[in-house]
Amino acid sequence: MQKKKKKNRKTLIISLAAILAAILTTVATIIYRNRDEHKVVVIFSYDQHHYGYPAFIEELENTFSSNGQNVNIDYYYLDALANDYQAELDVATAILDEASKKGVPDVILTIGDEVTYSTLHSYHPMTKEVPMVFGSVFHPNWGMLEKYPNITGLQDSTDVVKNIYIMPQLCGTYAAYTMLSNRALDRIVKKNIQHQLEGHEDIIDNTEWTHPLARVLQPINEGPYSITPFSLRNIASNTAQHEKQDSLGDNNMMFAMNAQSKLTYLQMKYDEESMNMVSVASNKPMITALWYGFGAPNSKFIGGYFASGETIAREVAEYATLILKGVPPHDIPYGIHKQDYYIDWDIAKTYGFAIDHLPEGFNVVNLTWSEKHPTLYITVIVASIVIFTGIFFTLIIIIFHERRKKKAAMRAHERSIQLYQMATSDSLAFAWERKGREFRFSDQFWQHYKQAPHPITINEMKSMLHPNSHKVFENGLSMSSNGISFTEELQADFYGQNEYHWYQIRSKAILDEDGELIQSYGIIIKIDEFKAREQELIEARKMAEDANMKEAFIANMTHEIRTPLNAIVGFASLLTSPDMEFSPEEKAEFMDAISTNNDLLLTLVNNILDLTSIESGQMEFHIEQHSVSDILEKVYKEKAQLIPKHLEFIYEKPKYDITINVDLNRIVQILSNFISNAGKFTKEGKVTLGWQYLQSSNKVEMYVEDTGIGLTDEDIEKIFTRFYKKDEFIQGTGLGLPICQVIANRLGCTIKVKSEIGKGSRFSVFFQTV
Repeated sequence: MQKKKKKNRKTLIISLAAILAAILTTVATIIYRNRDEHKVVVIFSYDQHHYGYPAFIEELENTFSSNGQNVNIDYYYLDALANDYQAELDVATAILDEASKKGVPDVILTIGDEVTYSTLHSYHPMTKEVPMVFGSVFHPNWGMLEKYPNITGLQDSTDVVKNIYIMPQLCGTYAAYTMLSNRALDRIVKKNIQHQLEGHEDIIDNTEWTHPLARVLQPINEGPYSITPFSLRNIASNTAQHEKQDSLGDNNMMFAMNAQSKLTYLQMKYDEESMNMVSVASNKPMITALWYGFGAPNSKFIGGYFASGETIAREVAEYATLILKGVPPHDIPYGIHKQDYYIDWDIAKTYGFAIDHLPEGFNVVNLTWSEKHPTLYITVIVASIVIFTGIFFTLIIIIFHERRKKKAAMRAHERSIQLYQMATSDSLAFAWERKGREFRFSDQFWQHYKQAPHPITINEMKSMLHPNSHKVFENGLSMSSNGISFTEELQADFYGQNEYHWYQIRSKAILDEDGELIQSYGIIIKIDEFKAREQELIEARKMAEDANMKEAFIANMTHEIRTPLNAIVGFASLLTSPDMEFSPEEKAEFMDAISTNNDLLLTLVNNILDLTSIESGQMEFHIEQHSVSDILEKVYKEKAQLIPKHLEFIYEKPKYDITINVDLNRIVQILSNFISNAGKFTKEGKVTLGWQYLQSSNKVEMYVEDTGIGLTDEDIEKIFTRFYKKDEFIQGTGLGLPICQVIANRLGCTIKVKSEIGKGSRFSVFFQTV
């Protein structure tokens, strides 16, 4: 008895914990949905086509999202490489003016030295009023930055020592050269290099050309290490000024870059002019001490020690998050970007590196999962081929059987054509002519209809025709009057017994020089047997079309199955990689993609089963009396959590209630499909579920209304066709609405659609009340 009480107590605790978790989840969801949106402005130093910016932006937005920040980000680009100092200030001022017109931002992020100082030197009011975070700044002016209490950020640096030390591993050399001129920034870089080399006796500091190239290159296989600068702007500085030039002559820079040189280029600052020169002149791998240009197409940087663009983006977003949470910038200390070792597999493999002999401790970029795990990759591919092959041959067998049915239908069709030809050859044909408003038929015509030959007027001819043929006859007269030949079919009662028979009338016309009708003539053929055979042809053709539709259905089904299956296999392959570095958010996205495609595949299978059940007559319907309010309340509760979070889900209902006879599960299936489609095609606004009683027709209307993209009249005609999809890039099978239409027909109700492009759609299902 005591054990039972303990068990009941434990069950109660678990239940209470589950309820509490559900409440907390709901509260968190409500808070998340109603959180304030922060406005963020991001300004980059270079132009928007810079290779590293897309990955930077993706990591920045992911970090804000993972930190629970709802941000609206505007991106701007200074394009510093294309502008001089004054132009940079003008562009920076214009950017801040444009940003302020959209509303004062909550925080401004500047990425790079140029944009950080151009923004501050613009002396725009926002530089004093709005919190700012700088990142990827290699040469911070601390005296200037301290004057701005609204600014904080992170410094980047170029570690020349660590990058020189990795050259033997990556390039097989010990001597490095870089490109520096006499400009202010280059002098700062040179001074920084000299400062870092202090105390490193194994590295020759040749930044002042105190050693000839022959010295820094000997011996070349075991050191010592060295670094020598070259200048594109001042060729004379590429040697010692107070000594005679090297025996190599005046071309020291070209010697350093040629194919036989043992010097490796080390990028110490981002300079497109120097980079282009080196890339053209040298075909050797290079080292970089900063993230700009690394991993780009056609890059020659094999690796380096630096802070990656993703790291910089993540750290800058962390600082900005603190500010958005209310921490004043002056309370956030300046930071230094975290650096690490990187190697580009695309470059490394071109220089003979093997996957299993890459240097240890390096982050490898551009290494695909298939290259890293070839055995597992081949296994997945083989398994996929086996699965697809099985599906393929299964479908081939089905197609084979359907083609046999199609051939049988075609044979029936050919037989009907033969019957048609026989009917045509046996038909009675009579000549006629028309002059003015008078028709004359051949004597054989009147003999067949047991009348004496006589002319008839146009009105008399028209009186013998079926009312449905009057318009055809009038059109034929008009065409003849204009000299146009025609062949038409019409019904007439030439027997005078109030029995209409089918005739084909053919006509040619003769006009005078003025285009006036002289006469028209032709033949008239009795085609009753032909029309009968034509009906048989229609039925035979329908059989052939049904066979074609089944074959098309199978082909579409194959395509629809392959699409989610490919996605599941692809993302599962990524997740099975133990060495691929994905963030938790990326893994969550992969899992979400797998789950979404799994649901899509399951929906496709369920839809196909439903369609098969309906067409075979095996789908059962359980008609019972149900409250309309209860039905829609059930649907609303089931779908409230599945509606996209950016949409408002509304339930409209009258104060009264009505009872209808319906299969509960099937009407829920119809309304659920309407709601699912509304969520897919509505980018913003709301989705409304509701019902009303229409007194004039004694019917109940259940409807789902959205503020989505809307449908054209042509779309409305097609949406109930199998596999039709308005947008191929939105997930779905194209079977939901056709199934809903068939179910509605079986339930004795009707579906109607009202829509307007750009304003939304309303899908309604109408039931007769009890």
